[in-house]
Amino acid sequence: MDEVINSKKIETKRDKFITSALSVKDIFLKEKVTLTFNNYKKTISEFLELDNLSLDSTYSLIIDLNLWYQYFSELEGLSESILLKKQNMKLYLLAFPATPKNVENLNRLNSEILKIKHFMKQLKIQRKLFNNISWIASENYNNTINNYLYRY
Repeated sequence: MDEVINSKKIETKRDKFITSALSVKDIFLKEKVTLTFNNYKKTISEFLELDNLSLDSTYSLIIDLNLWYQYFSELEGLSESILLKKQNMKLYLLAFPATPKNVENLNRLNSEILKIKHFMKQLKIQRKLFNNISWIASENYNNTINNYLYRY
């Protein structure tokens, strides 16, 4: 593989994303949105072992990477919707006098808004990452096929 893969950087992005996803999990559950990241770590681990994968495994990995990219895109849209709802609720509460309960709700909403914004930033990072590593995996796949077909 000609491309340089910085596994530490990828693992750091993975860990930051997981932390961010866990921070918004309850917020999303209240909105009846379940965040599922089954096999997320496995997909990244497989990519980091790309040079050791068979052609079939590399092909399956490319499909998985593209599906994760799509999932992150869909989550971005859902996150934007939830964020707008929270921001509207905040504006609504600001229209009323500052009672202790109102201030408590505003503080909670501010915290949720910040968590959602951070999660959306992490989603964008993941989309870019998965787009890039999908391209690398595809290049690896194509080069392997070309080397096999034209080895003589």
